[in-house]
Amino acid sequence: MANPRGCLSNNSCFRCNFCCVFTTTFISFFVFFFSALIFWISFSPLAVKFYVTEATLTQFNFTTANTTLNYNLTLTIVVRNPNRKISISYDDVKALAYYGNLWFDTVSLPPFHQGHKNTTVLQLEFEGQESVSLDDRKLSKLNSEKKAGVYNIDIDLKFRIAPKFGKIKTGHYHHTVACELKVPLSSNGTSAGGFTRTKCWGGSFFLQKDQDGNSFSFG
Repeated sequence: MANPRGCLSNNSCFRCNFCCVFTTTFISFFVFFFSALIFWISFSPLAVKFYVTEATLTQFNFTTANTTLNYNLTLTIVVRNPNRKISISYDDVKALAYYGNLWFDTVSLPPFHQGHKNTTVLQLEFEGQESVSLDDRKLSKLNSEKKAGVYNIDIDLKFRIAPKFGKIKTGHYHHTVACELKVPLSSNGTSAGGFTRTKCWGGSFFLQKDQDGNSFSFG
């Protein structure tokens, strides 16, 4: 079989074709990477800030006879989008409450949208009773916190988000923000004092440069 024009042998044709494919792929990758970098720099994504600003705990009693936890907890969570060119839509929003890594309640919240440099206030209320299994170590920890009048309660915010970069919409993806709280029982203000505003973790939805520092991280 005759070799293609310009090729001295089958081996040289193979090397020629391989070099062409490799060069084309490399140039395409470089153009894509450079375009993505310019796009990212132009938007400069910043982490969304989540803070629990208020917490009121009026009941947190555990009955060992029937392993039932009775609780009444209300929270105010402030969500701040500091970005000037990025808006964010949240849906399927849920807040899960845990004590000692044991789940005891879930509340659903309506979907919401955050425009540029927007602040949203979320109101949560956990109230009811739930059967939880506390081992001796966790029961001892609960009794110690009961004496101190301050309880360690964890809240996970779970949702789907869809960032919008200018006019460019992205797909939805799931994300979780974790809040580790020390909540005083309101009837024991003398020993526990007031609730301290607490920052939650997990607001870095993008590869971003945090507004408070210089390091880059994935959310």
